[in-house]
Amino acid sequence: MNATLLKLTVTLQEIKEGPERIHIGDCTITRSQLYVLVCLSMGLSEKQVATLLCRSVKTVQKHSQNIKKRTGIRSNIGLAHFAIKHGLINAGDYTI
Repeated sequence: MNATLLKLTVTLQEIKEGPERIHIGDCTITRSQLYVLVCLSMGLSEKQVATLLCRSVKTVQKHSQNIKKRTGIRSNIGLAHFAIKHGLINAGDYTI
């Protein structure tokens, strides 16, 4: 298992054990949205996230849209910056 996948596995386990709604900055997101945010921020595609989380690509896209709407962010790169800024991932966790 490569280091990025191991970090992601640990992070997803931490999210699973956390609260259903999470306050980050000025917004509140659900646990499912946090899963998607972390995965996209680490460079996974929407299809890879859907496979990893056993969800449809449309569900992942909807979560991504809702996160972007709540945070005012327009791109996945912006989501990555947001995740780093709020301590959800480390800059070294990128796979891009």
